[in-house]
Amino acid sequence: MSRHGTHFGNRKRRGQGLLSPLFVVCGLLLLLAAVGLRPAMSALAEHYRKESIAVRRPLADLDVSGLPSFVELPEEAAPILKEEDVDTDEYTWISLKDIDRTEAGLSSVALYVTYYSAPGDKVAHTPEVCYRQGGAKIRDVRLVSLDTPELAPLHQRIEMNLLEMEQGGVRQLLAYVFCANGEFTTDRERVRWILASPGDRHIYYSKIELLSAWPEDEAKAVVLERFERLMRQALAVLIADHFPTADQLKGR
Repeated sequence: MSRHGTHFGNRKRRGQGLLSPLFVVCGLLLLLAAVGLRPAMSALAEHYRKESIAVRRPLADLDVSGLPSFVELPEEAAPILKEEDVDTDEYTWISLKDIDRTEAGLSSVALYVTYYSAPGDKVAHTPEVCYRQGGAKIRDVRLVSLDTPELAPLHQRIEMNLLEMEQGGVRQLLAYVFCANGEFTTDRERVRWILASPGDRHIYYSKIELLSAWPEDEAKAVVLERFERLMRQALAVLIADHFPTADQLKGR
């Protein structure tokens, strides 16, 4: 057979291959996939898109009567906080007096709560970073386990971070914990993971801080016991009255 005849036969076989049912079916599937990929991806993105959610009750209206061991000290002015300073308009700062330990030295403590819900919100820095940037000397940071029967059955025990620091010559103790979609953690990366995880339609996180001066004549154990009582009582009020419920987070 001539070389031209061989080339013709090869072209014929290639043409038959291009028109084979298997090739046509594969081509159609690829075309359909290319056409439908973008709408499918858009549908998935819409399905899993996170949305913000408001508090059920403004933090500024937190009912101090729900903190049975404490009374408010309205004469102690809160620091001047601007929305741009805390990156949210949903926050509260309340000065409280411990009425269960009248023998203690200072017996007052500040409750500071911020709330964030926009999907693009950055997770706020932890207090040890913020206060150090503000000139405070951080002496110690450690985890404290806290029994929380007020939050049972979901949370029998949580952890909070306890900071010992000095600012302007004043010794201070500070405790904090994050609450992200009803889960408690002291880790910013854990907060990010909770907010990004599938399941809930809506997202939020809150940072709950307690701050108190620490006089030389007051034992740290006394202040820590005060912090533990206030944190338990404050979290119970926040969960019961302010933070969204699990059903609300799922969009029900």
